[in-house]
Amino acid sequence: MSMNPLSRIRRRPAPAIRAGASLAAISLAIALAQPAQAQSFNGTYNPTFPLGFANIFTSPGGGTPATPPTTTIEVYSPQTVIDWTPNDTTGTGTVNFQPAGTTAIFTNGTTGGVTDFTVLNRIVPTDPNGAPQSRAIAFNGAVQSLIYDINANSAPGGHVWFYSPTGIVVGSTAKFDVGSLVLTTDPIDLTDGLFGTNGEIRFRGNPGSTGYVQINSGAQIATQINPATLGSAYVALVAPHIEQGGTIAADGPVALVAAEQVDITINAGLFDIAVTQGTSDGNGIVHTGSTGGPTTVASGSSPQVALVAVPKNDGMTMLLSGTMGYTPATVASPDGGAVVLSAGNGLGYDSTGAAATGNITIGDAVFTSALKASASDTISVTPANLTQFNKAATLSALQKVDITAADGAIIDAQNSLGLSLDVYTGTDNFLDASSVGGDGMGGTIAIDIGDGTLSTALSLEIDASGSGGASYGQGGNGIGGTVGIAASQGTITTGSLDLHVSGSGGSGDVTGGNGSGGSASLSAAQGATADFQSIYADAYGYGGTSYYGTGGNG
Repeated sequence: MSMNPLSRIRRRPAPAIRAGASLAAISLAIALAQPAQAQSFNGTYNPTFPLGFANIFTSPGGGTPATPPTTTIEVYSPQTVIDWTPNDTTGTGTVNFQPAGTTAIFTNGTTGGVTDFTVLNRIVPTDPNGAPQSRAIAFNGAVQSLIYDINANSAPGGHVWFYSPTGIVVGSTAKFDVGSLVLTTDPIDLTDGLFGTNGEIRFRGNPGSTGYVQINSGAQIATQINPATLGSAYVALVAPHIEQGGTIAADGPVALVAAEQVDITINAGLFDIAVTQGTSDGNGIVHTGSTGGPTTVASGSSPQVALVAVPKNDGMTMLLSGTMGYTPATVASPDGGAVVLSAGNGLGYDSTGAAATGNITIGDAVFTSALKASASDTISVTPANLTQFNKAATLSALQKVDITAADGAIIDAQNSLGLSLDVYTGTDNFLDASSVGGDGMGGTIAIDIGDGTLSTALSLEIDASGSGGASYGQGGNGIGGTVGIAASQGTITTGSLDLHVSGSGGSGDVTGGNGSGGSASLSAAQGATADFQSIYADAYGYGGTSYYGTGGNG
């Protein structure tokens, strides 16, 4: 017979909910902190809560997996902040904040109170004198969160956030099973509570931060929607550097955001990600694990995996392999969710572009959902063995897209919607208030199939067109880019090849812009195979129109 772990703990009546008055920088009152016993969280907590209130209990357990040492946090406010100090104040290296074989449980308790909660745990390692230390913390045990109803029936739920300034490591034995999860090394703004006026989580890291979130191979993170609240069961990893080598299975959206300062809003299974201060890390995100989950209809939305890294000063390259995307359920939305990759910009309502270049490198990876990838510089697809797109994939870069299959590698887009490569740089064709519209120049697409294979089920669409911007004066010029497709020993197979390298001048009240077509080449050496059911290519030059003067040349 299984026993509710909370039943071993003597309960106290729920205290009156109280909100803290101080939102000052973290300084833990060590003398007043609660003493640690055999427990899961290897630290002490400050009983002065900056926001909300919680009761925290410890149980030494029975020393067996069935009765592990346990820390139970009963949250009695919709929003609560708990400050923790690890017990390890004299060691070096990573702090083992949660040892393997222990369990931490977050709950609203069985004595009534809130029906849902968000709790921020701020964990700051210190030295014996109470001064902060630059040490990462590690989770190696199990973390759970539950919502109890008035009849003491429990269900998954609750939103559990962890912050530590130097680093957070989720070890290979760690397992998170919560309603929602945030892991971050960027401090969270508590003005007016855990959320801003528009429901955004406000991450405010220090300039030059080198904080990191590291999910090791073997680690498991799962989030589940509470059937009563039907809230979003999200996962958000936010730090200047993120390594995801474990398994994330979320019943909702997932965001990996490499930045120092960012606002994240969760809306109907999607993220709005507004980056205001990027990262100085050379990679931002390194993904080797599995990120996604089942696609369910519980939230009434189609979830999204978003990987966003914005460089601050120097160029940055996201390194991506592993598996990304959702597994469609029997009664799932037909698109099965989406994967969004962005290097150099945020996502959504208030995206902020980067001054430095953002690149994406995709290696051996499987995308189980529709993919939309964008980079402010270059996207490279260079598998050692296999890159697989199970649904529609669009790769869009401002400068270049490189597709390379060498040494027998396979790039497989055997889906009903094919593979779309879109390279574009310059201004969009909108009405510019300036006297001269911006020039638009198509970028470069290079597809090099050595002795590998590139195959799509339906189409391979390639667009390196350039469009000039419109203006009240002179329209901008549009210049087509460059496309090269070559098979030296391998095989390219697709239903149809659609190739566009045209240039379109922008319209202008006085003078239209000029349009010049670009160039494209397709070659297959002896012994190679290039199999297309049809080929369409255009390299037009379109002159822009003028409302009152002279049109542009094409």
